[in-house]
Amino acid sequence: MSHPRIKHIWSVLCGSSVIDKESNQMSLHNLVEQLNIESIPQLAPKKTGAKQPTEINIVNVPLEVVSFFQRNDNWKNDDCSLNLILELIDPSDKVISTGKFPIAFPKGIKRMRWRTRIQGLKITTSGDYNIRLKMEEGGDLKEISNIPLDVRFQVKLD
Repeated sequence: MSHPRIKHIWSVLCGSSVIDKESNQMSLHNLVEQLNIESIPQLAPKKTGAKQPTEINIVNVPLEVVSFFQRNDNWKNDDCSLNLILELIDPSDKVISTGKFPIAFPKGIKRMRWRTRIQGLKITTSGDYNIRLKMEEGGDLKEISNIPLDVRFQVKLD
């Protein structure tokens, strides 16, 4: 698509965000670039029929992905819709989690924020992870953001 209807402006990973009801301004709290995990998390439970637990560990840490989009002026009088695809990529470049989120961009709205909470971060090992966002609009799929996340295990010795 040569002229996309919606343009991705930015995306960040944070601990939380708050929207003020009076001003509609958003505050982002605790932007996240690195997670230091003090104990090695427990393995996820066995899948049905599996002989061993899965390799994916769950870390209970509050995270949000927040993105900002702007409509192309050529499409300001049209309703637009798209799908956002969020992928968590581990250090070996394996997709370990994915989600698809339909987004409606109503007619007359020029800019839009989008946020989603990540409930329990899935990890396989320490290292460099990426949260990849893709936008699907009108059958076209395009990567729009790649947010790095450094995960480090810091085991304390007694």
